[in-house]
Amino acid sequence: MRADLLLCRLVLAFAVLALGACSTRPAVPLQTTPLILSTGAAGGTFMEYGNRLAQLLTQTSGVPVTARGSGGSLDNLRCLGAGTCDMALVAMAPAFEAWNGLQWAQGAPLRGYSAMLPMYETPFHLATIRDTGVTRFAQLAGRRVGVGPRGGANELIFKALSAHLQPAVELAYGSPAEMAEGVINGTIAAFFFGAGAPVPAYEQIARARPIVFLPIDGTAREAGRKAFPYLTVTSLPAGAYPGQASAVETLGLWNFLLVRDGVDARLVDAMTRATLRRQDLATGVHPTAVQTVPGNLQANTFLPVHPGAQKFYREVGALR
Repeated sequence: MRADLLLCRLVLAFAVLALGACSTRPAVPLQTTPLILSTGAAGGTFMEYGNRLAQLLTQTSGVPVTARGSGGSLDNLRCLGAGTCDMALVAMAPAFEAWNGLQWAQGAPLRGYSAMLPMYETPFHLATIRDTGVTRFAQLAGRRVGVGPRGGANELIFKALSAHLQPAVELAYGSPAEMAEGVINGTIAAFFFGAGAPVPAYEQIARARPIVFLPIDGTAREAGRKAFPYLTVTSLPAGAYPGQASAVETLGLWNFLLVRDGVDARLVDAMTRATLRRQDLATGVHPTAVQTVPGNLQANTFLPVHPGAQKFYREVGALR
């Protein structure tokens, strides 16, 4: 009898301990399948930022996150809409158009995704080399200018900036690395691309030839902001590249990490917290990640925030 009573007490004690352990253990995200993070083209900041962010997210969540190169924001929005990627780095200009069915997404809105992390404000770069003699935007009339991958946001924006030039600018397409080679060897006069400085492709140009950054001001700036009102007036800071002694007026655009709506909310919560609580993003991910902070969530004025990220942003006062 005493043995039976002792056995019952032991069973009860173990049950209580097990229950206590379960109640204090942090919630584990249900989703454990690998995630695909769509980044950008070789030589651009999206690819570099995305590759390192994927490594960080894998380490902090325990769920494998694989970075995959792409043609840029438009490709990334399409894969989010189609469900062929789970997360993507996206510039907010094409995101606005996709969400509202405008421009390239005319009449066919792409949705099914939400904002997760503010990344950084992109300054648009427009660079040539000293040998061309070009120092002003208007001097690009009739010349060949690289705009990165065909169909990307850079092409759309540069078309608006240069629409007033006569004769018209001839556009060239390719990866940022290919565009840099074109500027260096003289097959294109200039290269226009939005990415957080320093961009490897422009560093490549600066190492090979004396680089000249052209300001985007006057008529070009007005045309750009009329076509894309979400563009910001900003500058490329002095010293961002070798030989660049002074700041250069330009336009800017915010970039966000977007996540497919179907990704587990608890996983998104864990990733958001782990990323934004770190103090070493600028060294661990990319120098531009100094802007990857909760307060910059306000740069998103139209996309919903993923339900999994909302709790953290509310806790830190970045979302009401």
